[in-house]
Amino acid sequence: MLRTTHSPPKYSSNPDLPSTQAENNKTMRSTRKRPYDGPDFSMQSFESRLDEQLIVWNKKIDQSISDAINLSMQTCLSNEFKKLNESLNTINSSILSLRLDNQDLKDSLSTTNTRVTEMERALDAIDSRQDSLDSELKKIKNQVSDTSNLPSYVQQLEKKIAAMEQQSRDCNVEIVNIPERRNENLVDLVMKLGSINKHELSKNDIIAIHRVPHAGQQDTRPKNVIVKFSTRVTRDNFLISSRAVKELNTELLGIPGTSHKVYVNEHLTLTNKRIFRECRARANQCGYKYVWVKHGTILARKSETSPVVAIRSENDFKKIK
Repeated sequence: MLRTTHSPPKYSSNPDLPSTQAENNKTMRSTRKRPYDGPDFSMQSFESRLDEQLIVWNKKIDQSISDAINLSMQTCLSNEFKKLNESLNTINSSILSLRLDNQDLKDSLSTTNTRVTEMERALDAIDSRQDSLDSELKKIKNQVSDTSNLPSYVQQLEKKIAAMEQQSRDCNVEIVNIPERRNENLVDLVMKLGSINKHELSKNDIIAIHRVPHAGQQDTRPKNVIVKFSTRVTRDNFLISSRAVKELNTELLGIPGTSHKVYVNEHLTLTNKRIFRECRARANQCGYKYVWVKHGTILARKSETSPVVAIRSENDFKKIK
């Protein structure tokens, strides 16, 4: 038998085909040109072609995987860069805000430092003044410690001051219970009182005359009249003559209205007036018959034959028994 050999058909080559497909066609043509050598040769050829095809597929797979990885990496990197840019913008905004806050803080610290400096100066001045005060206080303490008898010394000074205040009133008399009238002439009133007492006065004998309010604001009695005479002798004679008149009242002075008894006393200080009232109350309790004032000194006597007791302070009340 004759072996008929068929020639493979011829195909025009396409230069635009991919390289992998061209290689496949080339491989197929090369296999076709080979003579048929039997079953062994056909299996070997097939395996060879399969291996070549596997290599081509592996290259395609590798290329596809590589392309996919690159695309995924590019997308991921793009997203990460976008996030990074946003984070950087946020950080820049935060840094700008921090810079502004830092400037405000610097300004506040500068103001605070100025105030602290002023306070330190003020504290230094206070410390200096405190040191001066401490020095003065130390001197005073030394002086006080040296005067252990200070209470008795103060008491003596108080007595001297009280005596001087009373002595300044040696030429004065106090006329009590004369009704107040508008546009009254107190000088004429006192001169008329001297006529009643048979102790004539002239205007030159009177240095000053005025009314004084009562110590208690609730006292509704007329204000007392204080008369300052030119000499103590004139004052004493006026007192003696006034006390010699019995039933001395406003009617004798020609003052209209209800008749009121009038009293002429020595002008005592407020302290001596208080002591005088308390002395009279104590004397009444102890049965004393006489309490009076002479030359600014309070005197008391239990009877005509009893000794006279001088009361100059509250400590002397114990003399009245």
